[in-house]
Amino acid sequence: MPKKVAKRFIEFKRGETLYGILNRHGFTSHHSSLILKQNPLPKGLSLSNGEAYRLRVSGDKKFAEIKIYDAPKDLSYVFWRNGSAAGSLIKNEPFGIKERVVRGEVRGSPLNAIYQKIPSQWIAHRFMDAYTFDYNLPKRLQRGAKFKIRLETKWDGEDLIGYGEILETAIELGSAVERRFYIRYPGGGTFVDPGNSYADRPLFAPVSYLRVSSLFEARRFHPIKQRKQPHLGVDFELPEGTDIFAAESGRVLRSGFQRASGNFVVIQHKNGMESYYNHMLNIAPGIYPGARVDNGQKLGEIGCTGYCTKGHLHFAVKKRGRFVDPLRYIKNYPYRSQKLISLNSEDL
Repeated sequence: MPKKVAKRFIEFKRGETLYGILNRHGFTSHHSSLILKQNPLPKGLSLSNGEAYRLRVSGDKKFAEIKIYDAPKDLSYVFWRNGSAAGSLIKNEPFGIKERVVRGEVRGSPLNAIYQKIPSQWIAHRFMDAYTFDYNLPKRLQRGAKFKIRLETKWDGEDLIGYGEILETAIELGSAVERRFYIRYPGGGTFVDPGNSYADRPLFAPVSYLRVSSLFEARRFHPIKQRKQPHLGVDFELPEGTDIFAAESGRVLRSGFQRASGNFVVIQHKNGMESYYNHMLNIAPGIYPGARVDNGQKLGEIGCTGYCTKGHLHFAVKKRGRFVDPLRYIKNYPYRSQKLISLNSEDL
């Protein structure tokens, strides 16, 4: 490797592609062809998240390295050229972690208010995730509502490269302050309110890590059909291959493949409710119409089959023959983690 290599951080341009980044920094079509054949970037990884990538270039310009960080997963994706050679690799990163506390006031959109304090779409949306099981924050918040976020910052040596999890949140809702704490458990984690176990909700979360990308809406702009139509469920955004669990014990009503839903499973539960699982990568053995399933049993894995743009689970709930907002009927943790949630909540 060249001895003199300059380093700088560059913000992603909106809508930028990997090919565009390579081209911008002197990677020829030959270099790009070699790299894109083995492109390690996972499907759906956003390059327009407001954070930055690292560029290292030698004085003679013959060597260049682009490092794209996935801070929440402790990974980086490295793309390099050296003369006519080029390649890429995935690195597990021992990022340094420091805690930071940020305070602010909401004047307008809560997402924008948070982004003004921490320029990260990841953090802004995770803040919303902390309350999405309880409130529609944009409708509930009053102008000037104060918020607090305690979060992880991640460092590559002396360089701040991104953010990890939000560890604690607080937001003013009227005269009350609503707090949430993040609890990790094997395979995932969730935000909890120590005073609410959601014991009155009949179903469990169908995934271990709750990252909500789309809510239940009467009219939502469909990203593929390019028109407004009902979104009768909630989307959990997760990497392809992540486990999907039954939200409650019951009997499989239908399973298989449909053009829009992709691989899907529908379960009828003892309480008369039905749960729907769409866009699955695969369906687990033994999951077929008429089969009995246990609470928390693996149904398959997260995929992007049917009408889909990136890996996620479209999860829907039907009650008395009508689709309802799933977030009002499921606990914010899976069946297999209920004891861990209870134990950790006692320490908060």
